[in-house]
Amino acid sequence: MATTTSFKHEVQALNNGNRIHPTNMTMASNEATNIHIKDDSQESNESGFDACGWILIIFSYFLVILTFPVTLFCSINVVQEYQRAVIFRLGRILPGGAKGPGLFFILPCVDTITKVDLRTTTFNVPPQEILTRDSVTVSVDAVIYSRIVDPVTSVTKVNNVASATQLLAQTALRNILGTKTLQEILSERETIADQMEIQLDQGSSSWGIKVERVEITDVRLPQSMQRSMAAEAEASREARAKVIAAEGEQKASRQLKEAADVIAESPIALQLPKYCKTKQQICARCGGNHRIEQCTDSQQTTKCCNCQGDHLATSNDCPRFKEQKTKVKKLVNQYSSTTKPTTTNVPALQCLNEFPLLASRQQGQQDYIHNGMIDEIINLLTSKMEKVIEETTNKLFKTLHQKIKKIEKFMSTFENIINEDIDDSNSDEEIQVHKDKKKEQQQKQHIEKTTKPTTTSIITSSKASNASNETTTKAPQKPKATAKTVKTR
Repeated sequence: MATTTSFKHEVQALNNGNRIHPTNMTMASNEATNIHIKDDSQESNESGFDACGWILIIFSYFLVILTFPVTLFCSINVVQEYQRAVIFRLGRILPGGAKGPGLFFILPCVDTITKVDLRTTTFNVPPQEILTRDSVTVSVDAVIYSRIVDPVTSVTKVNNVASATQLLAQTALRNILGTKTLQEILSERETIADQMEIQLDQGSSSWGIKVERVEITDVRLPQSMQRSMAAEAEASREARAKVIAAEGEQKASRQLKEAADVIAESPIALQLPKYCKTKQQICARCGGNHRIEQCTDSQQTTKCCNCQGDHLATSNDCPRFKEQKTKVKKLVNQYSSTTKPTTTNVPALQCLNEFPLLASRQQGQQDYIHNGMIDEIINLLTSKMEKVIEETTNKLFKTLHQKIKKIEKFMSTFENIINEDIDDSNSDEEIQVHKDKKKEQQQKQHIEKTTKPTTTSIITSSKASNASNETTTKAPQKPKATAKTVKTR
């Protein structure tokens, strides 16, 4: 009666023009079959077995008792913790539902057992070619996580639980994605997976299966569609970049306009940042590329380069520095008289702490600026002048040193020539003396041999001495000739 009424309702809905979802159809049919199965099971439990069934059961017990030690191996079964056993006795489920885990007794000739795994199983949904709502073909893959909750219904209601849930997942995936656009499929994967989980859970709950999770793994597009989407994305990015650049130019133009208004109101403000940078980079004492605090003792000038006094060149003790300071003050006063007085607010400077005159705030704003600029200009001028004087003195010392070296080289060459001539003259004198000694020895030997009177030996010795004196007087005349040769050279 329940089945006929459910089918009548469905026919009436179709006649009225209402569309029934296929899952609703399956749910309605399953409900009808569930009602019939429940009725049959209730009738079977109430009625029990027939007379023939009772005879077979008694006979099986009698066989077990007769073959007691052997039948223990056939009548005792073990079920694991993650399994349940559904026992059919003469084709009917025993009261009490599924058995396990642990040991249980069955009749070997009457009972049949089917074990059911209660662990979570996963299976992949094969790629499905789906036409979206905006007429784009897409291939989609998914993964389903499910487990058996009611082992009795999963055995009695469905022939193959895995294939049934897989087919149901394919139809659910097609039905849900067919109502979505491509943009929704790509951006709303989690919501689509939740919808599939709810729909699959409703369809498989009558089979004793619980769908725990659904995941969409991959969404593949055709190559032509990928190219068009890449071109669209590139065009949108270029448009965003142009918009951002235009906004940046707009902001920059506004800031430039504000800066121009400030400069028009106070022209001195344009010179102050540049002046601060130069003050930070140039030392006021030595003119180096560092600050005054970083100036070492070797770089500080102990004497004035203008008057050579025991004071710095930038101190008020130097008279030339005072003259230059007065001249610069006159020039600045002339310049300030020609410019218009400014009463607008001067922009805040980052390096205000480095200006001692600006930090005092005792006089007017214009006096601070002019006096500070005067002092700093004077310091810069003096440092530059000292630097120029140092460079010129260094150049003079270098040139003098080079000339002295050249003179020393020339004198050294001249001394070498004179020494060589003197060495030559000394060698000639030594040769002559050696000859004289040989002559004296020969004469002595001749005297000893001939035994002549001593007078002759005295005469010869006097002649030899005279000859040696003559040679000594003649020898010093040679350096004059060498000096003449040097002059000619």
